[in-house]
Amino acid sequence: MNKTLNKNCAVIVSSCDAYSDLWNPFFNSFFRHWGDCSFPIYLLTESKECEIEHIRTIKAGLDTNWSDRLKFALSYVKTDRIILILEDFLLRSKVDNHEVESYLNIASEENINMLRLIPRPSPDKKINEYENLGLIYPGSKFRVSTQSAIWDTQVLNELLVPNESIWEFEHNGSKRSNSIKKFYSVINPVLTYKHHVVERGKWFPWSSRYFLKQDIGIDLDAREVMNFFEASRWILQKSIGPLANRLPKAIRSLLKPFLLRIKIID
Repeated sequence: MNKTLNKNCAVIVSSCDAYSDLWNPFFNSFFRHWGDCSFPIYLLTESKECEIEHIRTIKAGLDTNWSDRLKFALSYVKTDRIILILEDFLLRSKVDNHEVESYLNIASEENINMLRLIPRPSPDKKINEYENLGLIYPGSKFRVSTQSAIWDTQVLNELLVPNESIWEFEHNGSKRSNSIKKFYSVINPVLTYKHHVVERGKWFPWSSRYFLKQDIGIDLDAREVMNFFEASRWILQKSIGPLANRLPKAIRSLLKPFLLRIKIID
């Protein structure tokens, strides 16, 4: 790997003060499974300092939202590309650093603007030149997402609009990205997390159980675990919600009061 290329990329872990209890679990799993990561690593937060070795803290200030913090971080780091990761994406198995470096090479050589390292969603069309890479079409749902990805820093900065939440960035940023070419995703995951471990401020019960066994510093006194009904509702939202959205508009209108009452849709 070209050392100059490595210096032009950094890992930014996006977080906030309220999620500081996840920093130890995140970085313990990160270094356990990606200990040979060859990029500088930054933690983006508001005012708290991260005391973990090898981690550089970027403090964007209190009363800042997600998009403003990330724009601040991009102006601070000043690398051509970044690998963006959220603090509740906990790695579960070995990450091949050479593989990550190879995708950074591809992104640089092909002038790719975004290369998602986890296929969530999967790409729309496989690229014949590369075994594990596909194109994401303009107009695709979640074309812009906060799943871990290699980003062209300038493009990401242009897509970020002040005062947007992380969810607004994914929804509105996907629309804004439609005029920008070369958005790609891997077909098989390169990073090794399954999905986020916290939803609406609470641990998923299956995630808390799994990572407690991994002995990576989870503090369940600092953050609640979803109860049975909350977890069941989330599962129903993920399974029934997309099905409901495919129904004809008239049927959706009839079902909406019921779905809202049981909180299957928002």
